Amino acid sequence: MARITVSVNSQKLSIQEAVSAISDSGCGGQVFFCGTVRSHNKGRQVEGIFYDAHTSLAEKVLSDICESVSSGCSGAVNIYVAHRTGYVAAGDASIIIAVSSEHRADAFKMAREIIEEIKAKVPVWKREHYTDGQSRWLEGSSIREF
Repeated sequence: MARITVSVNSQKLSIQEAVSAISDSGCGGQVFFCGTVRSHNKGRQVEGIFYDAHTSLAEKVLSDICESVSSGCSGAVNIYVAHRTGYVAAGDASIIIAVSSEHRADAFKMAREIIEEIKAKVPVWKREHYTDGQSRWLEGSSIREF
């Protein structure tokens, strides 16, 4: 059974919190992914992104994704996923995914699957803010039944 920690909120993300959440002496592999806001997108200079979310639904979907991804792995598995909401400046972290498992190959595989599933399913929306003062909503996840 996996130990899973998920959160969606406006608090600044902490890699140390992720390390603590997945630390386990029974796990030989730890993988960390930190997604940051890029300073450019499609030829435009980005100042930051405002993330909006249906928080309780987003946390439920994140938990379901982590449960599903970890279900095929035998042995110890620990997963931590935190996603920011609100305004996140270019260069700052918007998501941290941390996975530990008995073997590194499983940890890498699960971390990759988690981020791909998040991009496809989690109800988080992004409004990109540009250095010229303009902004626009980006295409993203739609709320749908899973």
